[in-house]
Amino acid sequence: MRFTENFYKLLLIVYVFIFSKNILQIFFGIITTSSNKQYDSLILINPFNFSNSTFIFYLLYFILYELVILGTSIYLPLYILLFFIVRRLGNKISIHILYLLILYCMAIWLFNVEMDPFCILVIGILGFLNWFLFKKWVNEK
Repeated sequence: MRFTENFYKLLLIVYVFIFSKNILQIFFGIITTSSNKQYDSLILINPFNFSNSTFIFYLLYFILYELVILGTSIYLPLYILLFFIVRRLGNKISIHILYLLILYCMAIWLFNVEMDPFCILVIGILGFLNWFLFKKWVNEK
């Protein structure tokens, strides 16, 4: 499993993660009454209340902030670290879920907020998705 052969696949996994995270945030923002958090990219707002101008603003925000800034400066280095952990310990679902859970706990500690049970569910779903994408796309040669 060589890093240079898998870098672009890893970048694609990061973007799939970001899109999936935002879709799950929208879904759980619609079906629950989650409180607004300044550090959430979507602030868990109901997308059915978007007007044309706010929807276009959100798309620009999503592309610039989530994909470009956070995707390359935060998520990509975290996924590179995950790549080397998986390379060392093997591709196991528990590793992916535990890795995301540790990151979530660090974010809770950093932002000093309460733990949200829906976020734990999202972490489980995203951990399973990460495991599947690593299994499908990352070469184990």
